[in-house]
Amino acid sequence: MEKPAAPTVALTRAVCAIEGDIPREGDEIDQLPGSRDYDRTVIDTGSGERLLCREVEAAGWRAARV
Repeated sequence: MEKPAAPTVALTRAVCAIEGDIPREGDEIDQLPGSRDYDRTVIDTGSGERLLCREVEAAGWRAARV
């Protein structure tokens, strides 16, 4: 079964508020609204980053440091 395509950032930002960020260190970090770097995070889908619509989708991503 083929994995569904990730939703585009512009289309889903209002609905999918959790940002799946992969910084230079390579950690997969879930940035929740209100976290320290949430407003500075830019999603780059080409490097595997994506918006996550539910906390269950963030399984395996570590929580952002506050």
